[in-house]
Amino acid sequence: MPPPASGNQDGLRALDGMHQNPEMTLQFVCPKTQKPLPVPSERGSAYVAEHWNAEVMVPCPHCAADHMFFFKQGFMAGAIDVTDGVPPTFLAEAQS
Repeated sequence: MPPPASGNQDGLRALDGMHQNPEMTLQFVCPKTQKPLPVPSERGSAYVAEHWNAEVMVPCPHCAADHMFFFKQGFMAGAIDVTDGVPPTFLAEAQS
C-alpha cells in the first residue's frame, strides 16, 4: 500500500494496527460505491487534537482503492452517528 499523501507529516493509515484500543469509529463513505467505510480510532481530547487536521488513508473493501479523508470529517460524522443513533445525514466524502 502506498504511504500517506506526500507533504503531510500527520498522515495516518487506517486499519494498519496503529490503533491498539479503538474507542470510537470514524465514519467515511466510498466515493465510488457510496457504501460506508467505518474506521476504528482512538479517542480522547489529546489524540483528537493531535490528529484533527491529519489525512487518513483508508483501503476500501468495496472498490479496492485507497481513499484519502480528513480525520476531522470522519470524527464529526462518527460523532453525529453516535449521538443521533441513526446514520448521519452527511458522511465524510473522499478528498480523492
